[in-house]
Amino acid sequence: MSLLSQLQVVCLLLVQLQQSVFSNAFNSDEWDHFVFAQQWPMTSCIEVNMTHEHVCYIPRNVSTWTVHGLWPSEGSSMGPEFCNTESHKLDFDPALLDPILAQLIKYWTNIYQDTDLYNFWKHEWCKHGTCAVTLESVDSELKYFKKGIQLQNQFDLLRILREGGITPSDETTYEYTEFLNALERGLGGFQPKISCVHDKVTKTQYIAQVEFCTDKNFNAIECPAKQRDSLYFVPESVNQQLPRGRLKYAAAAKSMRRQMKGGPESCQQHSDRVQRPKLDSESPCQDTEALAYPVIKYSRQMLGI
Repeated sequence: MSLLSQLQVVCLLLVQLQQSVFSNAFNSDEWDHFVFAQQWPMTSCIEVNMTHEHVCYIPRNVSTWTVHGLWPSEGSSMGPEFCNTESHKLDFDPALLDPILAQLIKYWTNIYQDTDLYNFWKHEWCKHGTCAVTLESVDSELKYFKKGIQLQNQFDLLRILREGGITPSDETTYEYTEFLNALERGLGGFQPKISCVHDKVTKTQYIAQVEFCTDKNFNAIECPAKQRDSLYFVPESVNQQLPRGRLKYAAAAKSMRRQMKGGPESCQQHSDRVQRPKLDSESPCQDTEALAYPVIKYSRQMLGI
C-alpha cells in the first residue's frame, strides 16, 4: 500500500472516530424523560430579600408562574448535563433568541436585576438544553426555549390552581393537601414535587416551585419513585441594570445585547463553574404547615411595559 493510500486510510479512521465520539456525546438513550419546573416569581423575590444575594425585580408583564427549566433526565438520576460543551458546536448564542425574547422575559424570567439578562438562559441551555438536542423537537437553542414556553402555557399553573380554588393572597393561606390535590387534577392525576421557601423569622412557608415529569412527547407522566433535587444556577453579578424610560423591555434587552460582545458564548467555561449550593431557606414543603401564596408585587424601579 502506498504512503498516500495509508494516509487516506488513517484520515478515514479519524473521521469515523470523531463521528463515533460525537454520537456518543449525544446518545438519546442516556435520558428517558424531562423534568419541567415552574417557579412563583414573588416567592423567588422573597427568598432573594431574605438572603440579600441579589437585587430582585419582576417585569410588569409577569403575572403568572414562570419557567425554571426543562431538564432531560434518566430514571431518578440527575442528568445528563453539559453535553458536548468542549466542541463548541452548541455554544449559547443570545442572537438566536431574538424571535422569542419578549416571551422569554414574560414566561422564563430572570428576576435578578444585578445579573446579565441572558445569564439564566445561558445556564439552562448549557447545562440541560445541550443534552436535549438528541430529540428533534428541541434540537436547537430556539426550539428548546420555544418548547419551554409552550409547556408553560399548556400546563398553566395559575389556571390549574385557580380551578382548584387556590389564588394568590396576602391574607389567606392554604393547606398542603389543597395545593397537591389541585395540581394533581390539573396534571392528569400525576403527582408533582412542590418546594417552599421557609421564613424562619415569620415562621411562614411560601410556595416556591412545582416540578413534574413528561415523556419525550411532552405528556405529563409519573416521575420515578425518587425525584431529583431541584437544580440551581449560579447567577453572575455584573451590576448591569436594564435601561430605564419608555423603551419596551424586550427592545431594551436587544439594545443591551448589541452593546455586549457579539457571537456565541462558550458553554465549556460555564460548565466549569461550581453549582450553587441549595439554600437553607428553600426545601420540600412541610405537609403539616400552611402554605402562603403571595400576590405578585412590582418595584417602583421596574421598567414599565
